[in-house]
Amino acid sequence: MLGPALAIAGMSRQYCILRTTTLTSRWTSCFSGLDDHAREQKRKLLYQWRKEREKLTQLCATPRLARLKYVRSSNYATILPADAERELVQWINTLRKDGALVSAKMLELQAKETATDYHVSPFMLSWHWRKGFMKRHRLSIRTKLGIFRGSRRSCDQVRNGRAAKMLELRVTKVYNADQT
Repeated sequence: MLGPALAIAGMSRQYCILRTTTLTSRWTSCFSGLDDHAREQKRKLLYQWRKEREKLTQLCATPRLARLKYVRSSNYATILPADAERELVQWINTLRKDGALVSAKMLELQAKETATDYHVSPFMLSWHWRKGFMKRHRLSIRTKLGIFRGSRRSCDQVRNGRAAKMLELRVTKVYNADQT
């Protein structure tokens, strides 16, 4: 049977177990229902937590970090170096500033080009990589909402031209061709 300390998730669980009085009481109260091999693994884990007690105390001081199961640096498991990712983010922001939409394929091609510039090989792009990249840098791929993406003036010209043509042809009813 597992002790009540295991109901708490993440770093706070580890810290809660370490706050109890002695190592043997921690061990017996939290891991009494385990077989011999599993108990040995948990014993080693408790000693590891004991060595990292200061780090756990600092992490548990912040509620957001206390909920985490693992604490890793932001570029821990990334494929591209941080400079290459910054370069990609700048490229995306430059295109967006110019009014261009960035598609997933455009990002993929630019990332492959950047990877070759930074001598990263083999660089396999998957949607997992793209999702992680976008999440790390708080970006999103925006989609087109309409077919025509022109300026306000050109939209007004098209509308006025259609209105003039409708008056010329004496059109009284306009139907939507998309509706069935």
